[in-house]
Amino acid sequence: MLHEGDIDEKTAEYLVPKDCETSRYYTLPKTHKAPDTSGHLKIRPVISGIGSPIERLSEFLDFFINPEVQKLDSFIKDSKDMVKVIEGVNEKGPLPPSTALFTIDVKAMYPSLPQYLSIKGVRKSLDSRQLKKPSTDYLLECLKLCRTENHFEFNGRFLLRYTVPR
Repeated sequence: MLHEGDIDEKTAEYLVPKDCETSRYYTLPKTHKAPDTSGHLKIRPVISGIGSPIERLSEFLDFFINPEVQKLDSFIKDSKDMVKVIEGVNEKGPLPPSTALFTIDVKAMYPSLPQYLSIKGVRKSLDSRQLKKPSTDYLLECLKLCRTENHFEFNGRFLLRYTVPR
């Protein structure tokens, strides 16, 4: 993509992986959730890509995609941001008594997202950018690479993270 003018030489050099390590799988306890019926805490699986071949490419993508995501009406940064949204609704006057607020917890949400749908959503956001370099097509190719080439090590075994097929 350097030759097509999507990135400059310095960026291309930065994106080339150096001294890579395999991503590692570990878990974190979900201390905010009730234990299961056998008394065990639920866990959140994590694949750490620090030092992995796609770490720099992921950072590069984040630089371009994150600002576009934050422009979406549906974007909520964190719990404090959610409170602001609710306060904004309350400022407009009382809601009808039949109004119900609810939340949902999707199990394995990100691995369960069909790749073609997430790519379609990212394309829509990137196409609306004022700056068109790197091109949307180039960024989407990078995103597909990050979504499909996510190998990791667990207990001495090398695995490929499961994602929903295209």
